[in-house]
Formats: sequence, C-alpha cells, structure tokens
Amino acid sequence: AFFLVGEVVEYGKTEAIFNNPKDKRTEEYITGRFG
Repeated sequence: AFFLVGEVVEYGKTEAIFNNPKDKRTEEYITGRFG
C-alpha cells in the first residue's frame, strides 16, 4: 500500500504497484520525483 498524508492512495501486490502504478502520485514517489 502507498499512503500519503494518512490517505491510502493505492494498494495491491507490491510487484503490481511498482511495475504498473495506477495513481500518478505513486509513480512519482517510486521514481523519486516526490518525497
């Protein structure tokens, strides 16, 4: 799961979240463009 300011932004299997994030904020965090 990926949380942002106490909100669940996205959840699912780790591999799916890292390889194909559904939310732009998740993608930005994973790629280092956020946080």
